[in-house]
Amino acid sequence: LRRARTYGPLLRGRIVRLLGPASCELRAALEAVVAAADGRWLREDSDDLGTPGDVLLLAENRAAAEQVVAAEPSVGRPIYLAEALLAAACSQELRLEPYRLVG
Repeated sequence: LRRARTYGPLLRGRIVRLLGPASCELRAALEAVVAAADGRWLREDSDDLGTPGDVLLLAENRAAAEQVVAAEPSVGRPIYLAEALLAAACSQELRLEPYRLVG
């Protein structure tokens, strides 16, 4: 709570998008975390990937991330394991580098 009081919600002002195939359960869990952390969920049917600093790109696993990059090489930015967001919900600290899949 101290972190939230000092710095505000974990994802305030961040947009999150889950790329590639993912289970319904994971997608629902991530959407709930994003809403609770004051972020904005970008639907998978959106063609807008936003600007690099605005959007946090996630994938369920390395294969899904590599599939997205192969289909759309212009992504050209980091894609992180979706677990990063679930870990952040528990720790209240968004640590991305240990979860980097590609980029």
